[in-house]
Amino acid sequence: MKTAGFRALLLIGLLLPGAITISNCQENSAEKRENEREYAIRIAVEEVRIDAVVLDRKGHQITDLTAKDFEIYQDGYQKDIISCKYVSDQPGPAPKSTMPPKDAKKIPPVPSGKLAREDVHRVIVFIVDDLSMDFENLHFARMGLKKFIETQMQTGDLIAILRTSYGNSALQMFLSDKRQLLSKIDALEWGPNAGRALPEDQLHPVFDGQVTAMRYGIRALKNMPGRKALVVMTAQPELGGTTANSNVAFAYENMYLKQFDELSDDALRAGVVIHLLDIRGTQAPSAEFATSSPIPMIAAPAVSAEMPSAGMQRTPANAAPTPPSASGTMNAGEVQRRQLDATIDRDIARIQSNPANAPLAQRGGRGGGGYNFSRAPMRTISVPQKTGGLFIENKNFFLNGIGDVNDALKGYYLLSYAPDPDTFNNNKKSVYHRIMLEVNRRGATVHTRDGFYGLTNTAEESAEVPNALRDAIFSPFDNNELKINIASGFINDAKSGYLVRSWLHLDAKDLEVVKKEGSNFISLKAVCLTSDIKGYMHDPSIMTYEFGVKDENLAWIRENGIRFSLLLPIRKPGPYYVRIAVQDETSKKVGSAYEFVTIPDLAKGRLAMSNIFIINNDEDASWVWLGTMKEPSQKVLVPALQREQSRTPALRSYRPGESLEYMALVYNANRQGKNPDLEAQIFLYKDGRELVKGEPQKVDFSGLTNFSKIPIRKKLVLGDDMQEGNYVLQLLVRDTDKSSLTAQTLNFTVKAK
Repeated sequence: MKTAGFRALLLIGLLLPGAITISNCQENSAEKRENEREYAIRIAVEEVRIDAVVLDRKGHQITDLTAKDFEIYQDGYQKDIISCKYVSDQPGPAPKSTMPPKDAKKIPPVPSGKLAREDVHRVIVFIVDDLSMDFENLHFARMGLKKFIETQMQTGDLIAILRTSYGNSALQMFLSDKRQLLSKIDALEWGPNAGRALPEDQLHPVFDGQVTAMRYGIRALKNMPGRKALVVMTAQPELGGTTANSNVAFAYENMYLKQFDELSDDALRAGVVIHLLDIRGTQAPSAEFATSSPIPMIAAPAVSAEMPSAGMQRTPANAAPTPPSASGTMNAGEVQRRQLDATIDRDIARIQSNPANAPLAQRGGRGGGGYNFSRAPMRTISVPQKTGGLFIENKNFFLNGIGDVNDALKGYYLLSYAPDPDTFNNNKKSVYHRIMLEVNRRGATVHTRDGFYGLTNTAEESAEVPNALRDAIFSPFDNNELKINIASGFINDAKSGYLVRSWLHLDAKDLEVVKKEGSNFISLKAVCLTSDIKGYMHDPSIMTYEFGVKDENLAWIRENGIRFSLLLPIRKPGPYYVRIAVQDETSKKVGSAYEFVTIPDLAKGRLAMSNIFIINNDEDASWVWLGTMKEPSQKVLVPALQREQSRTPALRSYRPGESLEYMALVYNANRQGKNPDLEAQIFLYKDGRELVKGEPQKVDFSGLTNFSKIPIRKKLVLGDDMQEGNYVLQLLVRDTDKSSLTAQTLNFTVKAK
């Protein structure tokens, strides 16, 4: 089978000879959509609706204000407030696992289920402005992002991470799974465009990168549900460089102020708040860096391997290391210093292995890499002030995730007022109407929009949610017009290397059947691909299927659906996605699904495990153990429509009282001179909460003579009283002598009888 221009005859018992060209108490969806409209930002003739965050002197939110505590002014005139509501984005406390913290740090977080639109509370796009960053800055950005994901991310959060130097891709941009987000953060390595040496009068690429990334982020957020924020981490938050030449600063302001004003208005209409975080923190320059001259990049690590903590001064790289505390443990500064050393070593290794990875030079005057004390007055990029966000500077916020911005994201006030009748006259479309919001509470600071252009529309009213095949495969949400289930996992084959197999199941109940010359025909178009954590696509295939179904087999297909299989060799380890989208060519209905698979580097010799596979028949078990399968290996989707008694592994839905059998392979358990000593333990989670903690059990090696891979095959029996919901089975395997461990998870659902 081929993707284009090829038609073949497929004879299957079920088919006529036919041509193939290859929701706890929650609001229902309607109520949720209605509430989303109610809590939406709105710019219309009869009403202007804005959002605001009110903070006390300590940066904590004030949540008990009423309309009487606010005063709204438009273009200098006070307006009557129509409504005032406080909207909280705080879910309940995060559930805790009974797993010892020292073990939890060694394994990936338990995956969360994919969020449905109605379950989203907050959507946050982080923009890492690495065009402006040096080595240290990028390390700080990674530190802040990782801290946020690990300790501050909430249930119902949807997160995206973009870079100004990398190019943006809509490919599964928004994620709710901490494993995937941490993998993206690890991929934030020093690139050829990051921190380029640019004279202070030639910073256009930096500002262009900021504008482009912000515009892309706002456009991506426009149709998203929930509270929406764009958080920009940058080492160049000012329009104008570190130069005494005021003409340069004036030129930048003339060129970019209007663009940032337009971005602010776009953000208002999309309901997006923009926060700006100066990644440079409170670093003080060392003597070696008191220059505006570019410093060669390869030399930078020799003088930048120091890591400031809150309240600390930078120290020269050749200074003696910070001594341990009296208890014998390293203090926070030394721990952070060593973390930075490890990061820099990694980046240097990448540069030395491929000089194309190295920027031209370390720039002076920006970030932590260079300073010039002859500074002209500079104008901070205004989008935080204009959109109600925060501008964080002179703080090492990255030591605590995203600092004060995290508190500002916990909720907001939604206020509305009636604008002047002529606000939206045709001759005022280009007029920027200023808004001022005052709060009558001592010590309170209010952050809100500072104005809007005289155009009427709302993000919800003007936006049309696309439903094309291409958009479906890139969407952060599964498209369920056609129901698709997917199960993917990797094994390591001695001959073929890493192999990823996917089982897919398409529910046929909603497919349109067309009568042609007395026969039944179904026409489908499918897109499948794999992509790595950086968004690069691999093995993309577009296929069109048209097949006939006998009358006597139509009911069986409707009941049992259409199965597909996909087998892909993977050249190197790392995190990958397997993606699939299918469209009914007749009804134009679309379904999509994806699976995240992380392949460890087995060459490092560390204890590792394959994915956990559902075993429904001998062929499934044979493939997991041997890497062989009945159907030929294909890099495209292969339909299987023959009658089969066993359930496909793609359908991981069970009823109370049923059982499921699973299997995984353990790698790198070999010992020199003696057999492995492994124990396995299971944990069962529901909606992120631990339900069952199994007792550790010794792994049975009976019948094995080769310990290069060790199978673990178990059966899980579901109790008759199992509640409906999404479950995660976690299998943990420990080497009892080496104290090393590995873990994998399996998602499944339970539905009532």
